[in-house]
Amino acid sequence: MRIAVGGFMHETNTFVPTPTTWDDFVRAGPWPTATEGEAIRSGFHRGLNLGFALFMDKAEAAGHAIVPLAWGAAQPAGRVTDDAFDGMAAKLIAGLEREKPDAVYLELHGAMVTQSHDDGEGELLRRVRAAVGPLTPILVSLDLHANVSPQMVALADFISSYRTYPHVDWGETGARCAEWLDRVAGWRRPARALRQSRFLVPVTAGCTYVEPAGGLYRRLREIEQESGVHLSLNMGFPPADIRDAGPSVTAYARRRPKWMPPPMRCSRRSSRRSPSSRPSPARGRSGRGGDADCRFGITSGRAVGHAGQSGRRRSVEHDRADRRAAAAESRASRRRHHA
Repeated sequence: MRIAVGGFMHETNTFVPTPTTWDDFVRAGPWPTATEGEAIRSGFHRGLNLGFALFMDKAEAAGHAIVPLAWGAAQPAGRVTDDAFDGMAAKLIAGLEREKPDAVYLELHGAMVTQSHDDGEGELLRRVRAAVGPLTPILVSLDLHANVSPQMVALADFISSYRTYPHVDWGETGARCAEWLDRVAGWRRPARALRQSRFLVPVTAGCTYVEPAGGLYRRLREIEQESGVHLSLNMGFPPADIRDAGPSVTAYARRRPKWMPPPMRCSRRSSRRSPSSRPSPARGRSGRGGDADCRFGITSGRAVGHAGQSGRRRSVEHDRADRRAAAAESRASRRRHHA
């Protein structure tokens, strides 16, 4: 197969007022400068602990042809400017339309926020999917701190995230995507599921060398071995103050096992609900507001409260109401018990 390879990585802190410009992606630092086309094959990319480098090594060893598109990363900072985002997206889309690959691998972060798009990766995947069509497999590697959205899961045929923090398996995650490549290509449209958590995890609490994070990732591997389903546990990135910020679990498989939630059903619609309105677990709403009405077989029921000050106030009010209701139920239970 001919595999188009690209990447666009940024971990956005929306509380930082200084935007991230294209010059920040060009400026080399812990990783290479923004690169296009055949220059990606050059030696300074090879051997680095980067997802796309090890993906290329593994895929080529398996007999696949690599079609390099464009790759860029910038230091964590404020929102990515529209010029930078649209410019890199245009490079990737132009390459896809020109090369017409059999599959696509993208190295993304999962917490990119732009001036116009809170879900940067979701918007990028939307454009990529439009360029390659519905049947071309799209495989994505993400950072452990990704804020995974319903749109990202709906548009990618396979997502695999780092499983260590510090991220010593950054490159290994790209290699894992290459290992799953042939299987995903044969799935056509895999079963998939997303479970978003109703709480936030501080970045410092996600270290996988200690508990509880270490135990969670060990259990993740056990479930994979037992079920054959590919799972990713993402701790989320709270400094990206957006609707889908927070922990999540994604699942991909050829067919849906009984324990996996049904595939999500998303339909675009106009909504007069406040973006921070309370979700209804009984109805299976995602509770994220906006234009998408997304239902899952398993829902977190988390209030939104991440998209602006009014949303945060609404979330706090809901949390207080939940605590009052729980306390009232506990008192009633104790009274019934003693009666």
